[in-house]
Amino acid sequence: MEVLGAGGKVWIDNHPVEGWTPGTVDSVGASGAYVVVDEHGEQFEVPQEKARAVDSACLRGVDDLLALGDFNEGALLHNVRVRYFRDEIYTGIGSPILISVNPFANLPGLYNETKQKFYRDRAAAAGAGDVQ
Repeated sequence: MEVLGAGGKVWIDNHPVEGWTPGTVDSVGASGAYVVVDEHGEQFEVPQEKARAVDSACLRGVDDLLALGDFNEGALLHNVRVRYFRDEIYTGIGSPILISVNPFANLPGLYNETKQKFYRDRAAAAGAGDVQ
């Protein structure tokens, strides 16, 4: 495991609210573990041997998880969470797998004709090998 300096991003895998959430390395504690701060300013210790760097793509929320630079549990869960809070309830893993998260609400425009046409055209292009 590479040693990260202050400001590096790692996964907090035992966050009491989020489960997995990104945090910023503040320092290295006396035990040798990273002292990591979450977005609310709460501190956690992450052992260096368990520390996984955060890929910046999952902080943005990508529509296809294969676009992530590092595919792991934290990246998957956080990416889906980011998209969920933007009312983007569908996330793909390549073309054959789709993750859907129930929004427990009506999302206007989710199934309108424009969106349906977009996905029909995208599926047709994928079948023809034109989609990357």
